[in-house]
Amino acid sequence: MKKPSINIYSKKKKPVYLEPSPGNSGLDLCFDFPYMQGKGFPVVRKGDKLIWDTGLIFDLTNLPNMMGDVPIVWDICVHIRSSVSIKEGLILANQVGIIDQSYNGPEDTLKVALRYEPYAPHPRHTLYTEKTEYALEYDKRAVQLVVRMAVDWSRITLTHEEPIGSSRGGVGSTGG
Repeated sequence: MKKPSINIYSKKKKPVYLEPSPGNSGLDLCFDFPYMQGKGFPVVRKGDKLIWDTGLIFDLTNLPNMMGDVPIVWDICVHIRSSVSIKEGLILANQVGIIDQSYNGPEDTLKVALRYEPYAPHPRHTLYTEKTEYALEYDKRAVQLVVRMAVDWSRITLTHEEPIGSSRGGVGSTGG
């Protein structure tokens, strides 16, 4: 059986990803913003949003497209690293990014939407930072990419029938 492969093409001289460690599901991407003489690294301030063009294009077409009788596709989920969001306040503007398998043309580079919110509360504790700006330091690990398998919606039959189960309660309720 042929080993599955993902082709990563970088439009930049130095790819922004680190080689994955054995057993890890996330591929780390590092900032590649240049240091500007006399100015330092680019800075974002509270509430600022920016689009980071990583210069990476992913080809997932060498991965299997069937699992038994189920048609599948692959995508890449973009997640902010917890150390960057919790400690620094830099978050993804759209919470999680999804890069579809079909997004692989010559200009389809991965772009990451970021927002700086240093006072965002964390679900388990409130974390505040006194910093009002964040420097986008070169080679700082920023986001992780996770490859995910999903059902190919275009190759399954969708029906429009009445629900078969009974209602179970409110949002996220398991009925208990």
